[in-house]
Amino acid sequence: MITRSREPDSTQCGASTIAACCIGHRSVLRGHMQRTAPDGPSGCRFLRICLPGHTCPTRPSSPECFEARRGQQEETAKRPPHLNGTRQERRKTTATEEEEHLPHLNGTRQNRQDMNIIETESASDPRLAAYCTLTEAQLRNRLEPEKGIFIAESPKVIRVAMEAGYEPVSLLCEERHITGDAADIIARCPEMTVITATRELLTQLTGYKLTRGVLCAMRRRPMPTVEQVVDGARRIAVIDGVVDTTNIGAIFRSAAALGVDGILLTPTSCDPLNRRAVRVSMGSVFLIPWTWIDGPVTATLHDCGMRTAAMALTDESVPLDDCRLKAEKRLAIILGTEGDGLAHDVITDADYTVRIPMAHGVDSLNVAAASAVAFWELRRND
Repeated sequence: MITRSREPDSTQCGASTIAACCIGHRSVLRGHMQRTAPDGPSGCRFLRICLPGHTCPTRPSSPECFEARRGQQEETAKRPPHLNGTRQERRKTTATEEEEHLPHLNGTRQNRQDMNIIETESASDPRLAAYCTLTEAQLRNRLEPEKGIFIAESPKVIRVAMEAGYEPVSLLCEERHITGDAADIIARCPEMTVITATRELLTQLTGYKLTRGVLCAMRRRPMPTVEQVVDGARRIAVIDGVVDTTNIGAIFRSAAALGVDGILLTPTSCDPLNRRAVRVSMGSVFLIPWTWIDGPVTATLHDCGMRTAAMALTDESVPLDDCRLKAEKRLAIILGTEGDGLAHDVITDADYTVRIPMAHGVDSLNVAAASAVAFWELRRND
């Protein structure tokens, strides 16, 4: 409610009134509650604004003030409880809600220690060995693969791995992620050890800044046999000697997206569960069956009832869009190294040698790009 001692000047008092009403902030309005103007033709001496919930200094018992206060009280009563009260009371309400939803993540530091949540400040902490000390070969544990582990990065990739049946061993993250991005992961694995570290320490451990700041050590699963991966498959990718982790991750991502039923890798290829390969694949390594293949590649595939197509540039190469390729009911697409490509015996033993037609004198594509083109062109639609 606005009261004036007498009619104000439309320019001077009107501007104050509009500003006070539009801004609507208590601290601003309070400054306008009483303003004295110099005497002049306008005759505006002061401007008084009575806010809802505030007693008018000169007319504390005016009906208008009481009515405004009553209206505000009724409006407050209609609002949800968590929107009422002081800022401190609202904080208490929020904390209570967090305790109800994530009781295992709250409490004192001692309670967190009881729930396997520990803090570390040094990269030399032995509990961080899996994240910074052990090599990929040591993590893989070639002699006893069932005891090997791998590192998954980002909450999304970790969730995909868990959905695929991989078991988390420990989680390394910034403390804020315990009740943030990693909260649901921790809730699903209450027995898992959770190690918190600063962002600077995580950057030191990984060599780069993590977008999400969450790492998870997970147990490897027993590898299936070649026959188990190939059984019933119509399209198989064979990775022969590809050692670049980025390419491995990209091939797996394309294979999963474009309908490849399984992947076989020669022992000279990079491990698909390498930390960077897993990250580049965005978890696709967990979505498609794969295993290692020893011995002659083409002979093993022929024994499994697969026809083979070697991606290579030779005089006998057929274009990728050759109708015979897509007509094959069961076909294995063999991809070679980034430099030398496939071995001569693999090419000569394959049923087809295939090339991707190119323009502008370009002779080849990166193996990851070539795989995506081949998977798309040779996919089965039935």
